[in-house]
Amino acid sequence: MLLGVPNPGSWQIFLQRPDNIGLSIQEAKQKYFRELALFENEQREKQKLYLEMVQSKGGFGIGFTGQGIDGPIAGATVRAVAEGKTTTTDANGFFTFNFVPSGDIEITGGTDAVTGVAFTGKLKAPKGSTIISPITTAIKEIMDRGKSEEEATTDFFEFASKVYDIDIPIEKRDRVKSENFIDLAAGDADFLKVVGLTTTLEASAEIAGEAANQASSEKTLDNGKESFYEQIGTLCNDNDFKTNTVTGTQKGNFRNQLMRVDNNVSTVKAEAIREELDVQLARVEEIVNDTNMDTKFGVTSVMAQNRIIKRDTKQKIETVIKNESTDKSTLKGLIGAETLKDRETLEFDNLGKIYEGEDNKESPSEDKQSDLYPTAVDYVTIVGENKYAQGELTRSLETKVNDLPTYSGTINGESTFLWYNTQYKIWVIDNNLKAPFIAEATFRRTLPIEGEYIDQSKNTIIIAKPGAYEDQPAGGGGDNTINKIATKNAIQWAEADKGTVNKETGVTTWQVNGKITPAAINEKGTEAYFSGTFTITLNAKSEQYVIGLGTKGANIVDGKKETKLTVFNMGITLDKGQTINSTKGYTPELISGTYT
Repeated sequence: MLLGVPNPGSWQIFLQRPDNIGLSIQEAKQKYFRELALFENEQREKQKLYLEMVQSKGGFGIGFTGQGIDGPIAGATVRAVAEGKTTTTDANGFFTFNFVPSGDIEITGGTDAVTGVAFTGKLKAPKGSTIISPITTAIKEIMDRGKSEEEATTDFFEFASKVYDIDIPIEKRDRVKSENFIDLAAGDADFLKVVGLTTTLEASAEIAGEAANQASSEKTLDNGKESFYEQIGTLCNDNDFKTNTVTGTQKGNFRNQLMRVDNNVSTVKAEAIREELDVQLARVEEIVNDTNMDTKFGVTSVMAQNRIIKRDTKQKIETVIKNESTDKSTLKGLIGAETLKDRETLEFDNLGKIYEGEDNKESPSEDKQSDLYPTAVDYVTIVGENKYAQGELTRSLETKVNDLPTYSGTINGESTFLWYNTQYKIWVIDNNLKAPFIAEATFRRTLPIEGEYIDQSKNTIIIAKPGAYEDQPAGGGGDNTINKIATKNAIQWAEADKGTVNKETGVTTWQVNGKITPAAINEKGTEAYFSGTFTITLNAKSEQYVIGLGTKGANIVDGKKETKLTVFNMGITLDKGQTINSTKGYTPELISGTYT
């Protein structure tokens, strides 16, 4: 008799239960594993009984219930192939027949209830499956080439592991055909991988089908997608993925073959499309293969990528197919997958509810943040072709903004913060935890935080893992370092404007013309000086002024020799009573300085 043993949930949830508070770690572990074993044993028994029921000719007279899942597919037509009978899925993808189908089941039409994207093509599943998904569709295609269901299941998951880099444990594979893997992913990282694999398959099928649809008058999107799954069946029939290894080149070739489901799609265009799609699918792989991932946040992120690919990326395919270029780089640029991929958090509010009664997770839960967010990151600037780490920003799990960690440190003498702004769904670099920001991320995601940021002057700043870039040579960007400035009238402006304030950013800019006199360069005394036009900027509420080259440039004058500057970067602060645009001459405090 089945007792209805409850799922103990994740280890963190288990520890928070009132009946487990006060247990030693060893006692808690023993209790947790005991409950988990009882729950999984009961689930296996339920599955076994149910399969026996649906596989019997008459069942128990209670009909048959199943579910169509890409995300749950609402309003789809479900066909019991052998009987020729149809029904329709409800808002959650469930369907019911008043008989037990004696053969395969097929699903067409409807809308993905999570992504909101219309479902195209056809999903199918072998007899007895209560879940109909892209995975069961691929398995059925392999079976149609003469393999048993057991053989086809093994072949498909070995193919997925070696061609798409998503490995589902053997003991979880059969459950994909009979249990809602999205719900299971709430507490099981292995089923998050299943969600990722499903998105990978269906997104690839959508893009390959659209390419065929645009290239051939004889192909529609629907039968183009069907051809994609048929190609998987052929690949798994012709190759031993269980035994053989797959090299990186072979993996690319297999993916290219799947992308070219119609010969009217040229080889170079299929490769360009596939390589751009791989940029987006790499994000899916990154999410589902991270052992520290918060699974509910992971599902939200994967579903966001699903929506982006099946809507935005798909819209780019017609442009690629109809373009006359044969240059792969040009064709890839027409898609711009890197930009599309980074729209992730912008789609979170456009997703339907993934777990009933719960908001979709925009960010990892608090108990996962210490594992997922690095303890420190480097602040990297770009000067010419040089990329240098200017300093380190350190994580704080105590000082949070919008329930996410903040990062702080001193960069070029200025307090600098990194935090997540929920209004714009973007990470920002700032000096006072308020708008206007010093810089904004070019990506829209809550995790990871590494990547490119653009400051108010359209310069790129990189937030990187520590050690990814070499440290800045003392000074700030040029080949030579200014160690000291003259003690009297180090700065003498012949001309200086009143300054202009950007109302949006709060940054003040001055254009000046004059002379800057150093006292030491590269640790040696000097008689040289800098002369020409300079631009001075001051961020809102900052005390550090940054002097760079002006519109007409500047030179370094050393005796009779004048050399044009290509880089000039000096940070200064003013003493009380000094004015940055004064033409009377003054000596500020030097924070840093370099030039080339």
